[in-house]
Parts: sequence; structure tokens; C-alpha cells
Amino acid sequence: MSTSPTRSRKPRERASQSEIRKRQRTTSHTRTTDGPAPTTAEASESIATDESRGSFWARARGDDEVVRELVTVDDVRKAMAGSADRVWIDLLSPDHDLLAELSEIFGLHPLVVEDILESNQRAKIEMYADALHVVMFGLTYEGEILAHEIDIVLGDRYLLTSHDAGIDPRGAPFTKREEGFHLAGGPDYVLWAIADWIVDGYFPVFDRL
Repeated sequence: MSTSPTRSRKPRERASQSEIRKRQRTTSHTRTTDGPAPTTAEASESIATDESRGSFWARARGDDEVVRELVTVDDVRKAMAGSADRVWIDLLSPDHDLLAELSEIFGLHPLVVEDILESNQRAKIEMYADALHVVMFGLTYEGEILAHEIDIVLGDRYLLTSHDAGIDPRGAPFTKREEGFHLAGGPDYVLWAIADWIVDGYFPVFDRL
């Protein structure tokens, strides 16, 4: 049996940004999150049933240690306009319009945007003037090993992650430890936590071979 992973064949359906905005009109203000983080199953169900919520997800934590849900790109812009908020944005198969808006806020390099949209990279680490771009692969087993690309961009006070529906860092165990605990350590800590979670996920897959 071959143990070489196959790149995920899951379609990277890109939600219409206009549709996202339409759904978000009634929830355009930043909200404070309440209650425990959803389970992995609940998070996966949310991604499958709520397009706007699934394609764009963001949290911020400031010096007041309050974790806030950022519902729109404008919320992210306001959070980054301050000097204290640490922000994590997670995207599910984003389209060009959404990435263009975020690029205006973070100053993403055009090659990073292109890599995220194409989602056809090898594992790598690339340094840019004001950001670090990391490409990793989560593994799942569906009769064969499937590799799911996740693009991670670390910058000043923010972490941006992008991936297909095959993996879900929002529902990773480290997000459930304490509300916003991972953001208290800064976006670089969230990067480490995601990388650790991805690597831990390899072992159950290998055990099935």
C-alpha cells in the first residue's frame, strides 16, 4: 500500500463576497463571544450550513483580556487600527474579493494572495518584509491519506489562516482551553498551537495504515 498522501480533492468553493455582506448586514457590529467554544463536529456543521460564517471567522483580544467576535472585514480593520488588539482571522476557501479587502488592511504581498487563492503549494516557509508565510498540510484518512493545505500568515498583531473544509483549526482542542487563552499569548503563539495540532493529527492517520 502506498503511504504517499494525496492532495485533497475537496472543491474549494469560494463564497460570493456580496452574499457574505448581505448576510452580515444585521450583525455588522463587533460582539463579545459567550459560552464555550463549539466542538469540532459542531464547528464542521456550522461550516457546512452557514456559508457566511464558514467562509470568514475572526477573533480579537485586547489588553482588557476581553475576546471579541469580529463579524466583518470592517471589524478587523477597526481592531487593527488600534494598538492593543491581537487578531486571528480564519478563512474557509476565500475568494479574491475577500482577500483583496484583507490585503488592504495587512499589506499582504501579492504572491501570498496568489498562493492562497491557488492552494496548490508545497510545504514551505517564506519571509517577507513584514510577514511570515507558512504552508503546512493537515492529514485525514478516507480510504487513503488526504493532504489538506493550510496557508498561515503571521504579521504584527495578527494571524491569518486559510484552508479547505477538510480541516478546522477553529475547532482544535487548544481553542477550548479557556476563552481566548491562545490569543493572550499573541498571534505567534496561535501559529505554534496550530502547527502542534496539525502534527498531532498525523499520528491517528498513520495508525490506520
